[in-house]
Amino acid sequence: MYFDAEAEHRDSFPIVSWGKTEATFLSASQDIPDKMEILASLVFAISEGKFVVADITDRGWCIPGGHLYPGESPEAAVRREAYEEAGITLGALHFLGNFLMKNSTSNVNQIVPTYVSEVIEFASIPEGTESRGIRLLTLEELPENYFVWDGLMDAVFHCALELFNR
Repeated sequence: MYFDAEAEHRDSFPIVSWGKTEATFLSASQDIPDKMEILASLVFAISEGKFVVADITDRGWCIPGGHLYPGESPEAAVRREAYEEAGITLGALHFLGNFLMKNSTSNVNQIVPTYVSEVIEFASIPEGTESRGIRLLTLEELPENYFVWDGLMDAVFHCALELFNR
């Protein structure tokens, strides 16, 4: 089975289904399996103890992130996406880990590098982006507002806040 090599970590980060995708999370200290494509990158942007979420067309309320441009690093992509989707400038990026995903239809294995950062500046959301606005939400407010909430997202948000508070 796909996640057998990570069986010891299943209790910390559950395996969930997102449509035709099976997903889990590997912390920064865990090795990723060979031959993984980078699908996108994400950032848990935090200001005053709250998570920045953007209202993205066709997704709803979610953390900033998206696909990488050719030649773009995951770090550069999250900085760009944070500005485009939320009008925010990020401080230092701290690597949290990787969402690990397998599409059951195509058998493509992908990772999504994920970071935590403090917001150092808020600006207007650039015109012409897919964002319809932002909110700052506490961990307790997220389950009612986040576009997909399950045990995996709950565990990763808790991990992000723990890393941020270190």
